[in-house]
Amino acid sequence: MARRTKSAEDYLEAIAILEETGEVTVTGLSRFLGVKKSSVNAAISRLATDGLVTHQKYGPLQLTKKGEEIARDIYWRHKLLRHFFRDVLNIDSDIANDEACKVEHCLSRESLEKLDNLIKEIEWSRS
Repeated sequence: MARRTKSAEDYLEAIAILEETGEVTVTGLSRFLGVKKSSVNAAISRLATDGLVTHQKYGPLQLTKKGEEIARDIYWRHKLLRHFFRDVLNIDSDIANDEACKVEHCLSRESLEKLDNLIKEIEWSRS
């Protein structure tokens, strides 16, 4: 990927989430993200150029192996942070989800792995 931006990561994550329920289209991605189809088309064009998605005009979108790896990592980050905010810090679910989406892009892998270990220790001590 030429430059791993928050926007590109959000698109990859959204495609991965939508792929779990079936075929991903520009229209479906537009609705899911709440953006215009023209914005989706521009983003998909960049992601395709970077080798992260495949897309034929009017056809479904698919993550490449490289795109899937990045999407899986971003989604793991999101779920970990949402779980920490919601279930450990007892933050409202909507706020936890929104803040996880913001923070998932800026923490290092090392920090997230340590947070994951901390969560496991806290949960183990509660049981």
